[in-house]
Amino acid sequence: MYKKFENIDVNNEKVKKIINASFEVFSNNDYEKASTNMIVKKADISRGVLYYYFKDKEELYNFLIYFSYKSNIEALNKNIDWTDSDFLNRVKQTLNIKKDIMTEFQHMPMFMTNNDVKARGFKLKNMCEGYKLLKDRIFEENIDFSNLKDGVDVEMFKKIVVSSLKGELNDYIEKNGNNIIGDDIAKLNILLDKQLDFFRNHFYKS
Repeated sequence: MYKKFENIDVNNEKVKKIINASFEVFSNNDYEKASTNMIVKKADISRGVLYYYFKDKEELYNFLIYFSYKSNIEALNKNIDWTDSDFLNRVKQTLNIKKDIMTEFQHMPMFMTNNDVKARGFKLKNMCEGYKLLKDRIFEENIDFSNLKDGVDVEMFKKIVVSSLKGELNDYIEKNGNNIIGDDIAKLNILLDKQLDFFRNHFYKS
């Protein structure tokens, strides 16, 4: 499965139309109700073009899962500054990288939170596990927690920060109908920065 997916040129204009349209359709509909007719209409392409790249809806859906994980893994691995040992800085880097991905594939985040994706993700188990291992590495490798106030439970602190920011991001996506572009990105940056400042002011030593 992976080998065929690796050969798909995601920079091809028609492929990119298919990807963006598919993310949107599958984000707004469960797997059974989403149809290739809805996708070709949204992408403004012919059915022949869709089936030239993907043999059926299931293969397209699996590709979207593969592409979501792969693009996030590659972007995070490439752009994280592993020498910065501050936990909140590491979190901010991660959020900024994800927002860059969102500007190009704005419906991807909502797609990845879809229950159908989680249920069908076992077909790409290695990819899912690779993503989890990377997330663990991001929040653990070369991180110095000595700047936390005395008595702060490190694991609890990490959990609170990540869950809070993830919730803020998901809430913003839902309220704005996935249209996280332009001024919306700036507004989102302000919200997330306020949360990061809150954690730094209340949990870090002076």
